[in-house]
Amino acid sequence: MVGRIICAIAFLLVGGSIAAAQQTTASAVLAQQASSVIEPVNSPELDALAGKLAAQIAKNKIKSVVVVGVIGPSGHVTELGKVFRELLSDSLARQAVKFTIIDGETIRTVLHQNRIAEDMLYSDALGDWIALHTQADGVVTGHIGKIRDGSAIFSAELLRVGKYETTRRAELNGTLLLTQSQIQAADRRYVPSAEEVTAKYNSERASMEAAAARHSNGQAKMAACLVCAKPEYSSQARANGIRGTVHLLATIQKDGTAEDILVTSPVGYGLDAMAVNSVLKWKFSPALDPQGNPVVSQVPIEIFFTLY
Repeated sequence: MVGRIICAIAFLLVGGSIAAAQQTTASAVLAQQASSVIEPVNSPELDALAGKLAAQIAKNKIKSVVVVGVIGPSGHVTELGKVFRELLSDSLARQAVKFTIIDGETIRTVLHQNRIAEDMLYSDALGDWIALHTQADGVVTGHIGKIRDGSAIFSAELLRVGKYETTRRAELNGTLLLTQSQIQAADRRYVPSAEEVTAKYNSERASMEAAAARHSNGQAKMAACLVCAKPEYSSQARANGIRGTVHLLATIQKDGTAEDILVTSPVGYGLDAMAVNSVLKWKFSPALDPQGNPVVSQVPIEIFFTLY
């Protein structure tokens, strides 16, 4: 089977006047999503699950682990999932004997230094990428199952990450008791969907175009990719015949550099990391306001992966 990659890139500009006055990054948008207060999770059950997971980590001789996104019942990152990730990471760190847990602050620093949105810590889309860039050889992620009678099945997965492949080593389940506010937060999205992002920036783009129309010499222009290298196909996706569209959101600086890259709709099988790595190499012409001045903007990007 021969792999062919088709990339369709959609750019939607944040209005120049808005961007100049309120430079909102992807991380700031996400932070606003988690404004409600969530009660502390009942932790004894989670600690017990973490203990079993710690035993599997030691058994598989994994030396260093990153704990990334916990997915909610609907398959998305949720506000409760964000809390679960932090609690699971802390519990594993307390029970670690022959391995270490990379702390959240270290992961955020690595993401920031590599121009990726720090909130990708709460998604499992870049788990392998995060592990490789923090010198970890293990990834732990989780999933909150369907909630019934005030409790939910929590599944934790352990992966060993190598230079060329990632393999599943263990999957453990436990039942967690939830309060009413936790149940409500369990399916409340934390990362905005590609559709929500598109609608937001379509609206702001219309505002910018209207502003440009009021100037006889309006020079407003959206950001555009000048050098757009095609991403590689991951071996895992190729072997499984996986195709799909990775949705990203990037902040384009005045010098045309893409920063704060966020995967808003992942495909998995290593394609999300391939898409991010590709966009990190792209060079853009910045957006221009109605007076022709470069402004910071945010653009949704779609990268299609297909095989034939």
